[in-house]
Amino acid sequence: MPLKGLTALLAITALIMTSGCSLAAKQWVEANQGQIEQVQEKQVADEDSREVDPNPDTEEEPEAVPPNNRDSGGGTDDNQLEASNITLMVDDRNWQKVGTEQLEPNHEYTEFTPEGQPSEVSRELLGVHFFKGLHQQLTVAQAAEVLKQGMEEESQGGEITWNPLAQNEKNMLVEIALSDDPQNGSFYGYIRCFSTDDGIYALLYMKATPLSDEEQEKWQSLLKQADQRQLVL
Repeated sequence: MPLKGLTALLAITALIMTSGCSLAAKQWVEANQGQIEQVQEKQVADEDSREVDPNPDTEEEPEAVPPNNRDSGGGTDDNQLEASNITLMVDDRNWQKVGTEQLEPNHEYTEFTPEGQPSEVSRELLGVHFFKGLHQQLTVAQAAEVLKQGMEEESQGGEITWNPLAQNEKNMLVEIALSDDPQNGSFYGYIRCFSTDDGIYALLYMKATPLSDEEQEKWQSLLKQADQRQLVL
């Protein structure tokens, strides 16, 4: 049952950001604001240091742009999914909806797996958490920090990886992993958090085994393309 523990962990973690627990989330953010700001400042400093060219005379190669399947005509209905009023891009396998749950009045969760297998048996899943109205209470960075804190508190001794890969005011893409957790097992993948005029979304791609380099590149690109009509990371 590779991902059963994962779905339970994420459900518990996400509940701290629903309407019934939003005050607790805000209190946690306020109590840890200094630490959050330090993390954000460090991320900005790291990005600035990477942007400095040690050899300004060297001609830079153009930055690779993820393929825009929607605009180029490469995307089809077969590799697009709909959840909570956004469009997701997936690979060419037969991804099917497992179900949608209204976990709280302002918290909806939709889950997809290859062939529509239950998460109890599937080794991969794509999940969409939608928190209606949360953008009026938390920034994307704060929401991501709350998710991270929840994962740390709910894990049972496993090693957690939380590695931000890209971030701006309304978007954040994070590489995550949980290794050798006695209760939840191991999983690897990404979370992309972003805000719209309706609320905050947390998109999850998870796999029970480590991703290859090709899989990492593919899923980073696919998650970045989600909901291109509103914004792109």
